[in-house]
Amino acid sequence: METGPPGCDLWSSMMRARSDIGLATHLTMHELRTAADGVLLTAPETTVRWCENPQVLQAAARHGLPGILVCGSGNPSSAGWELLRRLLKDGAQVLYHGDFDWPGITIAERVLRLGAHPWRLSAADYLDALAELPTDRLAPLAGDPVATPWDPDLGQAMSQRGLAVHEEALLRRLLPDLSG
Repeated sequence: METGPPGCDLWSSMMRARSDIGLATHLTMHELRTAADGVLLTAPETTVRWCENPQVLQAAARHGLPGILVCGSGNPSSAGWELLRRLLKDGAQVLYHGDFDWPGITIAERVLRLGAHPWRLSAADYLDALAELPTDRLAPLAGDPVATPWDPDLGQAMSQRGLAVHEEALLRRLLPDLSG
């Protein structure tokens, strides 16, 4: 499986080489606007998974998983939003997962509104996580509820249960998706 930009330019070759040896890469706005400017970031219709928490990215790298995973490190920086727009423009299918808490849902709504699709981000996924995780891996849900237009039942379930599930607690569910 190709896990990097498909081009023959130096930047694309470097990105594939980093992937081949299992290194995560931090992209900056400068890099996206210089060395990667005009470069196809991925082949059209490639699945790119996007997570919120760097611990998910680190676990994927540690396990040498082959799929493409981008981490926004919480609310994406300007470079993160630029990368997301470019991936979508290049025809990638971007699948997003984040925390099941109100700030995480706010980020998810923004990412999905640009054209990404939910990745294990439904009411059923939330309820499964609550059923599987020990109580010490859960936190009280704080803040004001946020709409979940991709799955209205999710916001309702979160409000009713009043518990947050952080993304790093779901590695057992998320990581296998990168292999398939």
